[in-house]
Amino acid sequence: MHPEDMSDHARVTEPERAARRTDPRRLSLAIYGLIVSASAMAASAEVDSVVNVAGATFVTVLVYWLAERYAEVVGLRIQARLHSVRQILREGWPLVEASYAPLVVLIVSALLGASVGLAVDLALLATTCLLVGLGWGAGRASGLTGMRLLLAAGFSGLLGMILGALKLWLH
Repeated sequence: MHPEDMSDHARVTEPERAARRTDPRRLSLAIYGLIVSASAMAASAEVDSVVNVAGATFVTVLVYWLAERYAEVVGLRIQARLHSVRQILREGWPLVEASYAPLVVLIVSALLGASVGLAVDLALLATTCLLVGLGWGAGRASGLTGMRLLLAAGFSGLLGMILGALKLWLH
C-alpha cells in the first residue's frame, strides 16, 4: 500500500477496495512490476547474498516506476491536462507494490536457510503464481469467461515461466 493511502485506508469502503483490485490500470501496473522484479531477480541470482539481490531488485523496480511515472507526467503535460505530480506518482505505485510479495518470499526463504539460488527460484515461483492470479483478475475485469479467461491467466503465468527460464539460461 502506498504510504499516503494508509490514512485513507480506514475510510475506503469494501466496494471501493474491490474496484481498486479490478482496476485495469492497477492490474497492468502490478503485472509490469512483477515482471520487472522477477527479471531483476533472475539476472542477479548469482549475487553473493539475498540482501544484495533484494536491494538490486527493489532499486530496479523503483527506477522503472520513476521512468514510467516520468513518461506519464511528460505525456500529460503535452496534452495540457492538469494533474498533480503527486497524484501521478501515487497512481503508478502498484508497480512497486507488486514487488513486495516476491521480495518477502526471497528474504524469508533465505532466513529459513535457502541458498541465494533457491531463494530466487522460490521468489520466481511466487511471481508466476501472482502473475496467474493477476491475469485471471484482469481477464475477469475485462468480462472474459471460460477458455478465454484460462488463456489470459495462462499467458500471464507463461511470462513468469519465461523469467524462470531466463534465470536458468543466465546462470
